[in-house]
Amino acid sequence: RFLHLRCLHLADRAPYQYEDRWINLEAVPDVEAIDFRGVGPNEWLVANAPFSTAEYAFFAAAASTEEASALGVPEGSPVFVGERLTWLARRPITLVRMTHPPTHRVITRL
Repeated sequence: RFLHLRCLHLADRAPYQYEDRWINLEAVPDVEAIDFRGVGPNEWLVANAPFSTAEYAFFAAAASTEEASALGVPEGSPVFVGERLTWLARRPITLVRMTHPPTHRVITRL
């Protein structure tokens, strides 16, 4: 069983990230009782469901109808996508697809 959440994150009142997340209820049964209007799923999971392994993927894609509507861009527009799958030992915790408008940038420093 899984909990499926969709969230729109804003920055300066503009769409910044559309989050499409699945949470494994066998790994995190307490999540069913959480009201995510007051706390984001990622924040709650970091505090309540520590993970041992994570896999990240970053890529360009064409905005789906749902993503385009949420982000305020035309369907098929290029978007920046990050996907993350986390586990606790061998049990998957969550899979999240984070879609950003084409203006999004990722910068890393070492």
